[in-house]
Amino acid sequence: MGFVGGELAAGVPAFPESWYHLAMSRELPPGAALVRRVCGREVVAFRTERGVLGVLDAHCPHLGAHLGHGGRVVGEALRCPFHGLHWAPDGRCAGADDTPAPGMRARARAWPVREVHGVAMVWYGAHGGEPAWEIPDLPMEGWSELRSHTLRIRGHVLEVAENGVDRRHFATVHGYTDVSEFDVSVDGPVMRSRFDFKKDGVAQRFDTLVYGLGYALTDLRIQELGIHARVILLSNQVDAETVEFTVCATVEGAAPWIDRFLAAIVDDVRKDVPIWEHKRRLSQPALIPSDGPIAKYRAFTRQFHPPDDTAA
Repeated sequence: MGFVGGELAAGVPAFPESWYHLAMSRELPPGAALVRRVCGREVVAFRTERGVLGVLDAHCPHLGAHLGHGGRVVGEALRCPFHGLHWAPDGRCAGADDTPAPGMRARARAWPVREVHGVAMVWYGAHGGEPAWEIPDLPMEGWSELRSHTLRIRGHVLEVAENGVDRRHFATVHGYTDVSEFDVSVDGPVMRSRFDFKKDGVAQRFDTLVYGLGYALTDLRIQELGIHARVILLSNQVDAETVEFTVCATVEGAAPWIDRFLAAIVDDVRKDVPIWEHKRRLSQPALIPSDGPIAKYRAFTRQFHPPDDTAA
């Protein structure tokens, strides 16, 4: 079960199996190391001098030192600050300060990590293992530099992601008008939704691809203003009651106003936050026809529940 707006809702896994946002790639230049918490576990993300990205459980399997507090990148490994053991991105002990072969057979737990168009994503599986599916990379040539802003929210990824198909809330919370019916399709771990609307009287279209619960890519077109933009929404379930929600934006062509554009999107998202932080997830909501495809979305998300629904 998981935390949702102050309630432990039956049937809500604290940590669904999915790709989650770890960091922006620019936060991890060669030689850098960052401490992150993903699905209730502390990890250390680091980039070797040759540019390989690794994510390990935070505590050294030798004697439990925290690799992110005093640890540093040495060549192609992360050096433990306690006894100088060197841990490679795949979790192998790659040597030590005083010897290339310290006799360490144990491995640090290595998390699957991918980088797509400047975003680092990490895979959470309740029982470890390799990712069940992938997020495709995206050509960025001809697009502005990806800008991002992160909000820390009290809530759960299932609730945050559900807003994308909640048709009525776009009018009541965000003030959109002429919100069309949603065109929704599902292909395994990917849901596609498309709808038209007006904001401040200007016609717009959202065409969104949702990959699991941590990544959503929206193609936004505003023909009247000649704008073609991509909005990428990234989530990390930090612990059972906290989501880090990162809003990214990029625009086709030159866009000196990209920061203002991102700020406007973030302001729109902020309108949802008080609702997310205080709502209760109902296992059997009393849906009405104008709500949009919420039931279809919930059926889609069940595939990401851990096998036993209790794993944390």
